[in-house]
Amino acid sequence: MRHIFLLLTLLFSFSIQAQTAKQVNKAIKVFGKDIDKGLDKLTTYMSKEKYPSLYAFEVLVTMEHLKYLYNVSKGDEIEEAMIEENDGEPLDSVGVQLIDDIKRFSKENFLDVCRYSSLASFSQNADMYLRQMVAEEKLDTNVSDDGWELFDEGKLKIDDGEFELAELNFRKAMDKDSGFYLANIYLGHTFYYRENYDSAMFFYERSRTAYPNKMLPRTCIVDCLVQQGLFYRAKKECQQMLFLYPGHDIKSKYNEILSVENKVMNDRRFTRYFYPNTIGEDDAERYGPTYWKDYRDAKKEVSRYCNEDGIIEENGLTKDRYLEVYSFRRMLEENQEDLPDIYEFPLRMMEDGYLEPFVFISMFHIDILPQLQDYMSNEDNRKKCEDYIDKYLLETREKH
Repeated sequence: MRHIFLLLTLLFSFSIQAQTAKQVNKAIKVFGKDIDKGLDKLTTYMSKEKYPSLYAFEVLVTMEHLKYLYNVSKGDEIEEAMIEENDGEPLDSVGVQLIDDIKRFSKENFLDVCRYSSLASFSQNADMYLRQMVAEEKLDTNVSDDGWELFDEGKLKIDDGEFELAELNFRKAMDKDSGFYLANIYLGHTFYYRENYDSAMFFYERSRTAYPNKMLPRTCIVDCLVQQGLFYRAKKECQQMLFLYPGHDIKSKYNEILSVENKVMNDRRFTRYFYPNTIGEDDAERYGPTYWKDYRDAKKEVSRYCNEDGIIEENGLTKDRYLEVYSFRRMLEENQEDLPDIYEFPLRMMEDGYLEPFVFISMFHIDILPQLQDYMSNEDNRKKCEDYIDKYLLETREKH
């Protein structure tokens, strides 16, 4: 029933779309009885739609995530059963490989769904899972069983509103494992829920300092700043999040803060249904309108100068440092007289010298993450992205 609850929660958050998405809602009901049949019903419906709705994509990602978790748990159950049948002896190499393959295949399938959903829609869930499962470092892998037990007890106390007792649990968990990342975050939560934002910030900032590429501490810091009415600081903190991973979920968070100023960030992103150029991958799949052929062909021109991440070494062909930027530039330059109106903005950014921020902020996809990280490692580039957002993307919200 848990997966039905999660999907119903998603349905209510999309009340307007849900009224016109009867087929999606039918798939949810089927999913509650049979996971595979529910997914088949949804994907069949989406395949018939020229442009499936964001609601359909968000439901798809949620369903696939629940299926992934189910398959992982089934893998654990199979492993336990195999060990029991073998009189408690550990699995041999064949058995270990079997369990690993079950989990790996399920994870790869789920991440592929997320990759496409974040490309073909504005799916916040897809980008959130991609960031958490691919982009961010894995922590707390060496926490002791006692530490986890204390942590889980602390979470239950938070659910019951017993924040002082929860605080003790998380402190004890950190006494067991001093580098317990999640325990430190939740320790901050116990102060946040008691509206002691300064103390909460201490623990959140400690995690941000220790793990600057993790988004959760930064999100918590933004929430604290908003609760204190410090919206300018919250906005600047959220901009830094965009420079780490400008996914749809982070952009949504940024727009929540901007709404206080009656502003919105229009990132000028347009949807495309094919993946970015990548080194070592076969890009033979369809590339959309004919002018995107020049985008694909750009890879052939510059690939011999690229490393595996698509970062271009110095050469006599181009001054561009990134495969994605070079590919966009070639497409825009070769077709600027024939492009639809939606391309007026990237053409203007190319002319104004902001093509890199457009590619990395507006058109971000996880496949170009290494190029984004290299670009953002330069302070001048981060400043340029700040200027790009402030000068070109921020708009006053329309009043209704």
